[in-house]
Amino acid sequence: MRSGRFIGVMSGTSLDGIDVVLATITENMVAQQASLTWPIPHAIKEEILAICQGQSLTLSQLGRLDTRLGRLFADAVLALMRQESLKPTDVIAIGCHGQTVWHEPQGEAPHTLQIGDNNQIAAHTG
Repeated sequence: MRSGRFIGVMSGTSLDGIDVVLATITENMVAQQASLTWPIPHAIKEEILAICQGQSLTLSQLGRLDTRLGRLFADAVLALMRQESLKPTDVIAIGCHGQTVWHEPQGEAPHTLQIGDNNQIAAHTG
């Protein structure tokens, strides 16, 4: 693995914010360098909670929320990069698993669903 700076993005099911961390990682060490919590706008939070509670929506609505959330993740990453005076070339990779909106680990076809378009993160953070 290449050594250097990496950014991780996490939003939990509590929806209390998007946590972003900058870490330096080498073969022998992981060291947190900086972090911030980015707010989730009320409207997006309400849409996510509705999905988590089983509210029906169209694929188009899900796709729009996926894109908006991806852009919000990108905004959070950009805020951390500005805070730490980082250029895109200073960061090796950004990791984000997305926002879990459905989790069904039992049953015939165990599955989980996350949204937050990683293409938006890549496109807007460089």
